[in-house]
Amino acid sequence: MAEISHTHEAIILVVDDDPEISRVVGDMLQQEGYFATITNSPTQALSLLDSIQFELAFVDIKMPQMSGLELAARIKERHPQTEIVFMTGHATFDNALQAIKVGAYDYLRKPFNLDEFQFCLRRFEKRRELKRLLDQAERRYYHLVQNIPSLIFVIRKDFSLEFVSHACRKMLGYSPEEALNDPEWFIKRIHPPDRKRVLDFFSQALRSGSTQFSLECRLIHGDGHLVHGLIKSIPRESGDEESAEWLQGIIVDITDRIFLEKAEVQKQKLKILREVASDVAHEIRNPLVSIGGFAKRMQAKFPEVSEGEIILRECERLENIVRRMTGYLQPVAVSYQACSVNRIVEKSLSRVFDDMGLSGIRSELNLDESMADVYMDPDMLLQVFSDVLGNILREMEKGETLSIRTYGGEENGYVEFRLRFRREHSRIEKELLSPFDPDEERGNLALSYKLLRKMGGLLSFAQEGADRVFTVALPKNPIPEGEESTD
Repeated sequence: MAEISHTHEAIILVVDDDPEISRVVGDMLQQEGYFATITNSPTQALSLLDSIQFELAFVDIKMPQMSGLELAARIKERHPQTEIVFMTGHATFDNALQAIKVGAYDYLRKPFNLDEFQFCLRRFEKRRELKRLLDQAERRYYHLVQNIPSLIFVIRKDFSLEFVSHACRKMLGYSPEEALNDPEWFIKRIHPPDRKRVLDFFSQALRSGSTQFSLECRLIHGDGHLVHGLIKSIPRESGDEESAEWLQGIIVDITDRIFLEKAEVQKQKLKILREVASDVAHEIRNPLVSIGGFAKRMQAKFPEVSEGEIILRECERLENIVRRMTGYLQPVAVSYQACSVNRIVEKSLSRVFDDMGLSGIRSELNLDESMADVYMDPDMLLQVFSDVLGNILREMEKGETLSIRTYGGEENGYVEFRLRFRREHSRIEKELLSPFDPDEERGNLALSYKLLRKMGGLLSFAQEGADRVFTVALPKNPIPEGEESTD
C-alpha cells in the first residue's frame, strides 16, 4: 500500500490489482494535488474503510480476489457518501448496468489518457462543490427551523408525526424524540373540547389537498396546563393539488395574546364601571338614607311591626354594597420591584396550610423554578394569592384536591389554581369578580382583580369539566412609567 501527499482536502482510494496502473493513477492524482491511498487488494481496501473516510474511490472492475462491483457495493454500504469511479479494460453493457445499480457516478475505460482522467476529476470536483453547497443550505435551513420559537411539524394522514422541531420542548414540554415515538402524540396534545374540530379540519385538508389553513385551538402542555395555539399551514409546491399524504405547518403560542385580549375587554368594562359608579353610588345613597330614616321612625312609632326591622336590615346591606363599590374605585399606590412568583405562592399557601389540613383538602404544588422573576408589588401579589386561596378553600370539601402550578410564557408568568372537585359543582357565576357580589367574602376577588390590573396583570377563570381554574397572568417586564392601568 502506498500513500501520496496532497494539497486538496479530499482523500481518494485507488484499488487495482495491476501495480503499474495503480502507480499511474496515483501519479496523476498527485499532479492534481490530491492525497491518494493506493492498494492492490480489495480485502485491504475494505480494512482501510474502518479508519479512513474516502470521498472518491477508483476501482478496477475485474480483480481476482473480489470483483470491483462487489467491492464498490460494500464500500457504498459502509460509506454511502463515497463516490465510485470504475476502471475497466473490458467495458460491456452488463458492466455499465451493474455499475449504475451500485451507484457509480463515472466510468473510465482503460487505457485512458490524462485529459480523460482530468475531465473525470473536474466532474467529481463540481459534484463535490454542489454537494457542499447543498449540505450548507440544509444545515442553514435546519438551524433556522430548529431556532424558530414556533413549533414546526409534518403530520401524516394517520395524525402521526413525521417531523417536529425543537420548539416542541419549550412550548409543550416534550422532546422531539418523545413526540415522534408516540403515534398518538399530536392527538393527545389537543384539548379534548377542541379535538374533534381540529382533527376534522385536518382530515378535510388532507382529503381535498387544500393545505392552506389557519385555526386556533388549545393544546395540553406536558405538565397539564393549557397553551393557546394558532396552527397555520405551510403550503406545498404548486401543482400538487390532489389528496395529500401529509401536511406541514407551524404552531404559534398565542397564550399571551389571548390573555392580553381578555385583559383589554375587562379593562373596557371596568372603565365604564368607573365612569358611572360614582354617580350611581351617590344616587343610591340618598334614597337609602331617607328610607332608613323613615324605617327608624316607623319602628319607634309601631314597635310591634316587624317590617321596619326588615327594611333597616336591607338598607344596611345595600349600604355595604355601595361602600364596597366606592372603595373599589379608590386609587391604589403600587411599589414595583422584581419578585419571585414561586416564593410568594409558597408564602400565601403557608398562611392557609393549617386550614387546609383541618378541612381535609389535599394540595399539589408544581412550581417552575426556571421561571423568571416578575416586576410587581410583592405585598399586593401576596394579597391577591391569599384572596384567591381563601375563596377556593370556601368552595372545597374534604378529600378534594387543589393543584397549584407556575409556568412561564414569552411575556408573562402564570399561576394556575385548579380546584379538582369530586362532586358535581355549579358552573362559575358571571358575577364572581364583580364588586357588587353580595357575598362579601367572595367579593375580595374583585379587589384582587383590580390590584392585578393596576400592576398590568390579569385574573381570569374557566370551567374545565368538573375542574374550576383560576389563572393569574403576571408581566415579566416593568410597566413603562405612566402606562399603569387606572382601572
